[in-house]
Amino acid sequence: MITKESSSWLLIHALTTQTNNAVTESAFDLVEVCKRHPTNIARTLLYIAVCLQQLPVSFNTTELQLYPSVEARLDKYLSTVQTLITSDDELVSTIDGLECLILQGLFHLNAGNPRRAWLTFRRALNIGQLMGIHKKNGSSIPGGEQMWYQIVQADRYLVRCMYQWYCNSR
Repeated sequence: MITKESSSWLLIHALTTQTNNAVTESAFDLVEVCKRHPTNIARTLLYIAVCLQQLPVSFNTTELQLYPSVEARLDKYLSTVQTLITSDDELVSTIDGLECLILQGLFHLNAGNPRRAWLTFRRALNIGQLMGIHKKNGSSIPGGEQMWYQIVQADRYLVRCMYQWYCNSR
């Protein structure tokens, strides 16, 4: 219901084409998700969080039965993923971990936290460099080159936004 009503379907499609992991309804089947690696579980939570952010205002969120509120549930998802996954260098040093950082950065950007988003993308940039995905034709990690492109584009966008904000605030 969330993915059908959300306007972030294009984002999810773009993120999943690089890793060849299609996001289908079975990707949100909790019985299946619980059996996966922690980064996959975190990625699913972040997909849900980003989709919840993109729900239209007219959508009746009471149908989702997220208690106490949608905002509180989003905060819980993000704090759980940040505490258990994205703060662990070993877990984010994979393509799935980098995807979690990208989704976390997008969540912060959509929530109106550009500085937090920029710090998250900067961390993804540094980890990506350590993984070697920045090298042209040198990355042996499938999807690494596309992932690097997305991280750099997000970083450039946020640097430009921060610079404009800084110049306008003077």
